[in-house]
Amino acid sequence: MAARVKLCAIARNEGAYLADWVFHHLHFGFDAVEVMVNATEDPSLELLERIGSAYPQVSGRSADELREESIAKGWIFQHRAYARAARRARRQGFTHAAFLDLDEYWTPRDLRSAVTGFLPEDPVVNVVSFPWGMDVPDPARAPFTLPLTPPVRFQRDSHVKSVSRLDDTVERYGMHTARTSSGTALLVRDPFPGGDRVSDDELVASWGELPEAFVLHATNRSQREYVASLAKGRRQIGGTAEYNVDRFGYLPTEAPVLTLVPEESALRAYDEARRAFLTEVDVDDLTERSQGLVADRADGVVARLVEDRSLLELLRGPLRGVREPALDAAYPGWDDRVVWWVDSVSEASVTGWAYLAGGPGEHRELEFGLRDADHREWTDLAVTRVARPEVVAERPGAPLDCGFEVRVPDALEGDLAGAQLLARPVGSATWEATRLSRVLSAP
Repeated sequence: MAARVKLCAIARNEGAYLADWVFHHLHFGFDAVEVMVNATEDPSLELLERIGSAYPQVSGRSADELREESIAKGWIFQHRAYARAARRARRQGFTHAAFLDLDEYWTPRDLRSAVTGFLPEDPVVNVVSFPWGMDVPDPARAPFTLPLTPPVRFQRDSHVKSVSRLDDTVERYGMHTARTSSGTALLVRDPFPGGDRVSDDELVASWGELPEAFVLHATNRSQREYVASLAKGRRQIGGTAEYNVDRFGYLPTEAPVLTLVPEESALRAYDEARRAFLTEVDVDDLTERSQGLVADRADGVVARLVEDRSLLELLRGPLRGVREPALDAAYPGWDDRVVWWVDSVSEASVTGWAYLAGGPGEHRELEFGLRDADHREWTDLAVTRVARPEVVAERPGAPLDCGFEVRVPDALEGDLAGAQLLARPVGSATWEATRLSRVLSAP
């Protein structure tokens, strides 16, 4: 039986992106799209209604009642919404369901292939997962730039996103994949033990390779959109915070930067189809109104940060890498950040260089730690500072003693493959982290 795939999502104030997101996935072979709108002030439902008038396979519905019930009873709204959407899709005759956020774009490397071409007819294969590719932060990127605007630069992450067969083996639909009682999972086309992520070792072994298909996670977009996204909170997955406090910051990860360079004819066909779609659905006015609300949210976040130093401290981690004149004026040196590099790793020590950049005046002291694969931390470590004149020659802002040698505690010796080195300014609550497997796997 040929696969029929329904794409489902929950969305809060995502009207600025809905039309392009829907087009993108219809273009790559998703048979239908359903968006469950909740806690939204923008015209998302009206926008989806207009799209649905031209494309009946696209639908939108309010999920406010389910969201409020989930919050009141301590349930995870996202899981509840996905379960309902999956039951509905199965009743409608779809064979598979995918669950993506509005900043996630299933993308084939050739910019031509359909998602159904990756879904085997064999009913034993009930989950097909795709690598997550994080868009690279770019302070020069204009707001509301399309994610596939060349060059498309991203970094592979350990998480995956999945398309799941709608059958009785599925026990729960989660944020990244489905939990099943039996069956076989694939990672694109290769055998996969399942789960919502690959191991650190597997990530490092393949993170320089461009996948045949992946999910582009446009979590950063432009800096203004990134700042606006901090006001979304995490209540859809059971959190209570008003702000999204667990973002990495507007910074690249340590993974190699990959660039998607599709054939010009494929990109031209995509652009022409997009223009035709947008003309047909006629939602430019609603999209522009929604974009204005995103800009207003970004301004509101900055205004509150200027007024409330405690909020700045709460969001110091997510705000790493953000360049904001209003914050610079209110809190000079607020964006001190660790600039560092790991040169070598042995059973006994980790060596490299590090210093604090971004703030005025004298250099502040750094402290170091180690975190193992089970997220246990060692922070009271013996550290020797080393003169690194060659680093100072290349980086005039670095102090002469920016070199370090961190002693590995006995409990970690010989077990560093999944470990991370940590660094932060003395007195800070936020660690920077880098995987040691990157160095250990280097030729």
